[in-house]
Amino acid sequence: MSHKSYDLVYYTNNVSIGIIDAMNLPSIKKDKECFKQLLQLKQQIKQVSIPYNYNQIRMDDIRETDRIREQAYSIVAKYLD
Repeated sequence: MSHKSYDLVYYTNNVSIGIIDAMNLPSIKKDKECFKQLLQLKQQIKQVSIPYNYNQIRMDDIRETDRIREQAYSIVAKYLD
């Protein structure tokens, strides 16, 4: 796996871990709708293609990861204070 491939893998894993951590917050566990939305995003991030080399990196995967990250942030933003 090339160095750039690892970057996308780490980025995707970091988004996934962030979603999982947010789902473990007690206030989010109580908010069933918020929890359900994060669960859907967790499933979506698993669908992002993981490249094995530089030639397999697709901008669509990077955009999808960004979209999921931004959506997850907007869901949990009210709990960050």
